[in-house]
Amino acid sequence: MYDAAGVPIRMIGAMQDITKEKEHERHVAIAITEAQEKERRELGMELHDNVNQLLGASLLYMGVAIKSGNVGKEENQLLKNCVDYINEAINELRNLSHRLTPYIKEEISLKNIIEILIEPIQKAKLFEITLQVDAFENDVVDSDMQTNLYRIVQEQLTNILKHAQASKVKILVRLTKKLIKLHVTDNGKGFDMLTSKDGIGLENIKRRAEMFSGKCKFKSSPGNGCELMVELPLKTVSLKSAEKMRLAANVSS
Repeated sequence: MYDAAGVPIRMIGAMQDITKEKEHERHVAIAITEAQEKERRELGMELHDNVNQLLGASLLYMGVAIKSGNVGKEENQLLKNCVDYINEAINELRNLSHRLTPYIKEEISLKNIIEILIEPIQKAKLFEITLQVDAFENDVVDSDMQTNLYRIVQEQLTNILKHAQASKVKILVRLTKKLIKLHVTDNGKGFDMLTSKDGIGLENIKRRAEMFSGKCKFKSSPGNGCELMVELPLKTVSLKSAEKMRLAANVSS
């Protein structure tokens, strides 16, 4: 409101508490993510158990044909080439099934599944990766949170592969009394944070951090690489509780 001279003398505003709305959005995101993880697990198991069995049977029959001595020299070489291709396909399916289904239990740690994730990158020598992960028990950082951290690392590595042109990447997972911290840094070309719009990959990472009541921050500038920092509180809503929130997800859809 202004006086006769046009000078502002009063301002009227309104406040609204949107805590419940934000919490509802987070619960819906948890339920959707849980459904996505279930779908990935089923696809990963299908590839690992069924398709791999078919390829293994093919290898067996080809081995029998090669050892029988009833094929000519050229045919024998063709069969051996087929064996090599099938072995390569089995390895690719193994890597794909692990990426789809990061199976976390006592004997397979978060470090183990990240090592499986980065193995193809290291073999292809796309860039050098340094990995450091603190040891912890699953009752300290539950499997849902570990899966979420794995997905964030997976998403950021995809971003680096697509855009960064990096030669070195460092992945650190540190545990404190109240937080689990993830840092992923690269020495790539970086980007201008003032002008660059967040892509789908960055938005997915932010959403996953918020889903566990965590914080996510990017630090980058042209020519100086990129640093991703994620902090998740150890006491938070587990994806296992998403069963109780399915109704909210159904309403949203």
